[in-house]
Amino acid sequence: MIVHRDNPDVRPFFELCFGKRPAEELYDVREDPHQMVNLLEVRPDPNAGPSIDYEEIAAELANRLDEYLKMTGDTRVGHEEPIWDTLPQYEDTSRTPRGNLPEALKELLPGHDLADKKSEEQS
Repeated sequence: MIVHRDNPDVRPFFELCFGKRPAEELYDVREDPHQMVNLLEVRPDPNAGPSIDYEEIAAELANRLDEYLKMTGDTRVGHEEPIWDTLPQYEDTSRTPRGNLPEALKELLPGHDLADKKSEEQS
């Protein structure tokens, strides 16, 4: 798919898989169970009769989510500065190469010239 991403037949599927997502999404999961049509990006058909105000629904859902996050003490809300860098981090050091990086690369990538290039760069 990546190789053929510029093919007009492939491009829409590439964008679904790898494209940036909008900041907000709203789907009718009964009518669109695969969540392919973001209702916040669809323009209503003026001939279809009364339209539903999806922006109002999205705003109400966003308010409810914000209230819930605050109520549960979620660390993503209620802070003026992002605190992600100050929180304890989990690190599985058993999978981290030890010792000399070029030597570790040579072990991980036997016969690959990347390990040799890293060795030359660090010399």
